[in-house]
Amino acid sequence: MNILLIHLGTQCECFVASSIIKGLKKKYNKEELLNIYCFTLWKNCEHIFRYNKNVKKTYNINKVPHEIQRMHFDLVVNLDPYFTEKEFFFIDATDKKGFNFDEVGTRTHKYMYEDKKTRKNLFQMYFMLAGLKWHGEGYDFYYYPKSKAKKNTSGISVVNNNLKHYILGKLKLNLSEVHNLPHKKNLYNRIDELNKCQNIITDDFFTLNLALFLRKNVYFLETIPFNFPLELFGIGKVFKIPKKFVQ
Repeated sequence: MNILLIHLGTQCECFVASSIIKGLKKKYNKEELLNIYCFTLWKNCEHIFRYNKNVKKTYNINKVPHEIQRMHFDLVVNLDPYFTEKEFFFIDATDKKGFNFDEVGTRTHKYMYEDKKTRKNLFQMYFMLAGLKWHGEGYDFYYYPKSKAKKNTSGISVVNNNLKHYILGKLKLNLSEVHNLPHKKNLYNRIDELNKCQNIITDDFFTLNLALFLRKNVYFLETIPFNFPLELFGIGKVFKIPKKFVQ
């Protein structure tokens, strides 16, 4: 079975969306061999899927070979509203789901990219776009740690100094070591830095998800309200930050 996943969004969005690969395996892999192809826009997003053993091939949306463009897919799942067949190219597929293909995509757009609130978390919404039901699946990403976590170590990834002081006082952390996490452009180097810590304090949504993937104890500083509930998999805590601390 040939399945095409399309996501032209950010590295963070693609990282969360990788979870649906687990859902696709559960639903289809029992029937026949599953071949998953991925189209992304950014090179760093392509890396999210490229080394996944369940993904056959990844392509930049602007460099898809003609033979792949003409290929027949059993299922296409569009996870990003930026992709339209009119804007890029027609895809030959038995079934098409997601943004710009069905009503679920139209409805989900209001939650992800507009101001309408929902009780569904981001994982649930991605699964809905793929015609799947979420059962608590996490990220489908492959990483082999190069570092070990130091006991009682907390890493902070927060830019605003006022916010740092506020949250450290609020948490009253009794830790032997607290240090600032360097911002690494390379995804794997960034994950290695996070993996050195037992606890992660951040106001960055991508860092939150990377830390959850590593099963760290996460303290997330919510400076901007989300339209949907945040899924922390039972290992994190959200602090809603007053505006005066982020101005």
